[in-house]
Amino acid sequence: QNLYDLQVEVAWMHQLDERWRMRVEIGAGLYSDFEIEENLDALRVTGLALFTYEVDRDLQFVVGAAYLNLETQEFYPFAGVVWQPHDRLQFEILFPEWKLAGFVKEVREGEIWSYFGGGFYGRTWRVQRAGGSEDLATYSNWRVHVGWEKRHISGMTYFGEIGYVFDRRLRYRSNVGEFDADALAFARVGVHF
Repeated sequence: QNLYDLQVEVAWMHQLDERWRMRVEIGAGLYSDFEIEENLDALRVTGLALFTYEVDRDLQFVVGAAYLNLETQEFYPFAGVVWQPHDRLQFEILFPEWKLAGFVKEVREGEIWSYFGGGFYGRTWRVQRAGGSEDLATYSNWRVHVGWEKRHISGMTYFGEIGYVFDRRLRYRSNVGEFDADALAFARVGVHF
């Protein structure tokens, strides 16, 4: 069975005072196998609210919560620390994601960094079962990865990474056909802006 998702997100960041800043994101998407009769039933909304307290330029504490497209647990707390003990070393220790990054070299119009990271991933899709009934399928996993990124002076970041995915679970609201999948390797490339 093939699953598809189409999502749009918008974010707003605001400096509250000299120490505090906030980031709010909201998204909406269609998550489905597109076999169901009403595709609007596959519409799911996500959101994120984070507050950052900046002790100084090199140390920030983060707290907040996320409303995820995840039937098994819709709300997740976010908490952690972002620490840059040196201009060439960064730690982003946030639950449920983390990243340790190190500077590699300067290049034209940017910098190259390498990193090691990981975290939790999950999504829910509305699907049509073989008998014709509709159900919700939730896939989740934990992952670790290594990669590189080019941080461009324009604010865009290009990245490539390889990793390992484990504790892969597929759950249905109906509890029929659930299973745990084997671990696997993955590779991906992308851009953030």
